[in-house]
Amino acid sequence: MIAHKGEANLQLENQLFADTSAAHQLVVDGCRGRIEGCTFTDGNTALHATQPVDCDQRSLFNQIDGGGLLVLGAVELVVSRCRFQANHAMMCGGAVSLQAAPGSRITFENCDFVDNTADDTGPAIDLLTHGLVVALRNCRFTRNGSTGRLTTVPRGQVSVFPGNVLELERCTFEGNKTADVDYHQTKDRPVTITTDPADAREYRIIDVTGMSNRKLARKIIVMASAWANHPAYFPARG
Repeated sequence: MIAHKGEANLQLENQLFADTSAAHQLVVDGCRGRIEGCTFTDGNTALHATQPVDCDQRSLFNQIDGGGLLVLGAVELVVSRCRFQANHAMMCGGAVSLQAAPGSRITFENCDFVDNTADDTGPAIDLLTHGLVVALRNCRFTRNGSTGRLTTVPRGQVSVFPGNVLELERCTFEGNKTADVDYHQTKDRPVTITTDPADAREYRIIDVTGMSNRKLARKIIVMASAWANHPAYFPARG
């Protein structure tokens, strides 16, 4: 796992992130900058026990989300011409998990997401925290899907949690039978999904607000109970 934290001018170009022993191929925490021409493959958060994340916002979801790229903290990030392939998350964000601070903006342009999986939401991209503005421009999503191990709720290749904004522009979605994008929202934190008026594509967007997911709820309780006193997952509280 490679981590960058607090960098004001992050520049990563033409790198291969393919460590088969990594829970997260790359962690970006509180950075501004650009990631271009990189490949992220074979990240698997099931390996998190040997790769604990060193970050200020450590939590259960930091550990088991984001097999390819995990984004934390206050960021302004552009990800361009990157390929995310065959990454997996135990819960959410098979390729990319966005757990950034409110007000963060992340743009993906000309990226490919292929054969990424998650046991619950967002096999390609998961917008987990609130207050994010995420733009997807001219990206291709192919055969990214939920394994169904944790959920019976229909999932798209991109999942949006309450209070976030998703901008879609000239993107292509293939190989998912349920939807392109799924979202759920609350009264206080609605979701906004916009498309470019010049974009002729009709995206399959489904609202999963209020859908029962007892299987996932039970699984979270079991995991949280088992890990409650494990120092690799929860730092000492002073």
